[in-house]
Amino acid sequence: RAGKKTLGKLQCEVTSLQREALPAGASLSGAMCKWLRRIVALIPVEKLQFFALQMPKEPWKELSDLL
Repeated sequence: RAGKKTLGKLQCEVTSLQREALPAGASLSGAMCKWLRRIVALIPVEKLQFFALQMPKEPWKELSDLL
């Protein structure tokens, strides 16, 4: 069983992540799209191909719809 300190840290993290989440139907700003493209460009092609083959199609579709 987790202690109070651990549970407090986890609750804080969950709250933080919930604030960052985009609401359903939200879109990305131009600056966020540029930032995301730069981050993806840093990932080697081999890793992207590996992830594309290993993951289901839905996350990739959602990402492409946002960009």
